[in-house]
Amino acid sequence: MTGVGGPLHRVSLTAGPLTDGAVAAVDLAVLDSSSSLSAGDVVFSPAAEVRLPLAGAAGERPVEFFNGTGWFLAGTAQVDGAGAARFNAGRTGSYRLTGATSDSLIQSVAPRVFSPNGDGRNDVTVIRVDNPTGLPAGGSVYDVDGARVADLTPGPAPGLSLLWDGRHDAGQPAASGVYLYQVTVGDRRATGTVVVVR
Repeated sequence: MTGVGGPLHRVSLTAGPLTDGAVAAVDLAVLDSSSSLSAGDVVFSPAAEVRLPLAGAAGERPVEFFNGTGWFLAGTAQVDGAGAARFNAGRTGSYRLTGATSDSLIQSVAPRVFSPNGDGRNDVTVIRVDNPTGLPAGGSVYDVDGARVADLTPGPAPGLSLLWDGRHDAGQPAASGVYLYQVTVGDRRATGTVVVVR
């Protein structure tokens, strides 16, 4: 990898600690090839694709990024079931994969593309979860930059479903676009995406 008029650099991936339910963790850095010193906070455009070894069932897993003060949802990793997980990283830093695969926790999302305009059709999206023992269920919605937008509220079947009405917690409508959700049932977590169309 080269920078315009700059030194050669190399990408470094080192294993991170498996804490708070993480099933894989990695520190992504860009190093100067001659000195091995960090190039600092580097933003990738387009996003870098990261592949990690990860045994388990195929599906999606939540990807979290450490912003210096805490972990926040940064996207989803695709697990191929053959021992590998793949996700996109927008910048250098610490990433971790957490929770159960979405396939085992999320039963359905309907509609995945919804139009919360008050016409009585597709105004909310409902996420149905696998929760046979009635564990506490909750979750949040984030924009594509990882900023929290709203908490999910109990759906038509409390404990088995959660919903989002396309609004921020303060009540203002969320802009059109792709949003990430993270659902927690007991100690299992899963993520996915929904699309708001205005």
